Amino acid sequence: MEGIVFMSSVKWLLARKRKNSWNKDVYDTSYALAALADTGTQDRDGCNWLYEHYCPSWEQVGTTSLLITALKKQDNLAKSKDFETFIRERAEWILSKRANDGGWQYISTSNLAIQALLLTGFKDELEPSIRWLLKNVHENGSWGNQTDDVNATALTLSTLGLYNKT
Repeated sequence: MEGIVFMSSVKWLLARKRKNSWNKDVYDTSYALAALADTGTQDRDGCNWLYEHYCPSWEQVGTTSLLITALKKQDNLAKSKDFETFIRERAEWILSKRANDGGWQYISTSNLAIQALLLTGFKDELEPSIRWLLKNVHENGSWGNQTDDVNATALTLSTLGLYNKT
């Protein structure tokens, strides 16, 4: 049963792609490509759309991190290095935007950046960022602006899990 639901969801997502993107949107396209890669589905046209449409308005740490994650997951799946130079340059740019304390301005942005950088092979450079994350946990075990921020806490746990796996 799970396989049927899984495949119908992949088909549903692919059916919503128009002119090589999802809603002509960097976020929708990045999330779709990353999810498809996680399901073993390649989509080079979507990757090309992200690469070709990269522009200054997307040059924010969180946005660029999502884009890198999508391209890297798709490149890994395809066993190619089609976007390797672009990914490396953008990853180095993200790393250059890190604050002296090891984080990026917001906890969620920091998580997206760390995840992208881990996927691109920058684990050694991320120890200060992991320390920053751990230092910013609330007494109750949550992360984020509030002590009940489920999204920030879940994102941080995913980041820490990925860090431990790499």
